[in-house]
Amino acid sequence: MSELRWVVVDDNDPSITYHGPWVENAGFQGNQWGPVYGGSQHDVTGLQSDPPSLSYNFTGSEFQVLGTYVVQNTSRGRDPDWNCELGGFVFPRQQQNSSATGAMPLNNWPLCTGLTDTPGEKILKVSPIFPKDSSAHFYVDQIRYRPLANMTSSLSGRVTVLVEETDPALAYTGNWTRHNMDPGLMTTEQGNSVTLKFTGMSFQVPPYRPACNAHRHPIIFAGTKVTWVGLIPAGFSSVAGIGGYRVDEGLLVNFANVPSLPLEGITIYNQRLFETPELSDGVHTLTVTHNGPSDAAPLTLDYLLIANGDIDPHSNLEVAAGKAKSLSVGQIVGASVGSFAAVFFFGLGVFYFLRWKRRQARGGTRPAYEMKSAKDSRWKRGWITSRSGA
Repeated sequence: MSELRWVVVDDNDPSITYHGPWVENAGFQGNQWGPVYGGSQHDVTGLQSDPPSLSYNFTGSEFQVLGTYVVQNTSRGRDPDWNCELGGFVFPRQQQNSSATGAMPLNNWPLCTGLTDTPGEKILKVSPIFPKDSSAHFYVDQIRYRPLANMTSSLSGRVTVLVEETDPALAYTGNWTRHNMDPGLMTTEQGNSVTLKFTGMSFQVPPYRPACNAHRHPIIFAGTKVTWVGLIPAGFSSVAGIGGYRVDEGLLVNFANVPSLPLEGITIYNQRLFETPELSDGVHTLTVTHNGPSDAAPLTLDYLLIANGDIDPHSNLEVAAGKAKSLSVGQIVGASVGSFAAVFFFGLGVFYFLRWKRRQARGGTRPAYEMKSAKDSRWKRGWITSRSGA
């Protein structure tokens, strides 16, 4: 059984409690790891009288805290540092593999991740740690957690979910490959596609790394909005290619698969390639196609975000299968009734034709309409009634 999808919680969600003078701002834009999620993040400085922190209550088996990584190596250690605590256990923080002072800011950085098998609701606490008199900033952009299997009915349709490129709801056509150690898939072949069936209020599709031109991919989903996020892989053409997406039976919408200028020799992540307009509630099908040209950058996919989507990756597949099964039964019944009617009327025509031929052979004619006796009519109605009720 595949894992449930990640639930994504934006930094401005009211379920997150901030302790101290945190502020919301647009954050750093346009760096190697893409823009911040939702257009903003929360930050706090070290010049505070009381230690700042945030807390978030959730029930799940795994969590991630993401933000912008801006850390300086000083004689007093890393500035800032931080702790992620859950149920009395402090989880390891993830640092950038660089000894350089004043490293480049990186958005969407996994500040800390952790697994937990403790049942029930948990309180996640994130505490930035600043050296004395530090003026550095600590940034939090989003929290992700993987819910439990018994939470499907309570969460589906109420949260934003992350659909990874390996999700069973995704159906690829053509050749989609991975590039080195990059996440996601890519295609360079024109005509290749991916399709998703989904349910929810809104969803986003982050970088998928396929390597082919014009490849379509249908996606069945429940939701009202879709954002496709990809990446710009190093070592490939920087010429923008043309992709196209279609929701259900709507119009084809074109988009560029290189939304920003590439950095020489560096892969750029979390690139938002397109976002659909608001859609009606219910199950939808998204089909995305790589349309080339042959010398263009590949179409890539990392993951999808579906607002008010299903946490169970199989839910929409079951809905689609149920509809297909229902449709096929209806088609069978319709075809059977139609075939029976055709045979019946054909036989009736043959019967009357042969009777007319016999009358012609006898040399007689009968009036076009005959008046039957009441007795004859009653008998025929009774026969029909008894036969149909048998």
